[in-house]
Amino acid sequence: MIEARADDITGTGEYVGQFPEEDDPHGMVWRYFVKSVDWKAGLFNKVLADIAGDGAYYIVWMARNGSALFAPYDGGFDLFPFSFEQVETLKADWSDWLSSHPEGL
Repeated sequence: MIEARADDITGTGEYVGQFPEEDDPHGMVWRYFVKSVDWKAGLFNKVLADIAGDGAYYIVWMARNGSALFAPYDGGFDLFPFSFEQVETLKADWSDWLSSHPEGL
């Protein structure tokens, strides 16, 4: 789990550094934290609700082997599966979540 915070709250996990947002006239600084976690259904519901509510932080979950990413944000989420075959499986399993755009975007 990789957490980026722009507030004064200490993140979850080990602090790994901070970087200023270069395009921010107010000088916002993002601090980054990493932590190894096991994904369990419902475990991160509050975090996901906070992010959906436009909280002052972001979290990305990455598979331990680095092959897949889940990145929620206030308008939805991005999912980067580990293979093209998994993309096709997810499209079939969750087809009602895709837009009517011909590419499913």
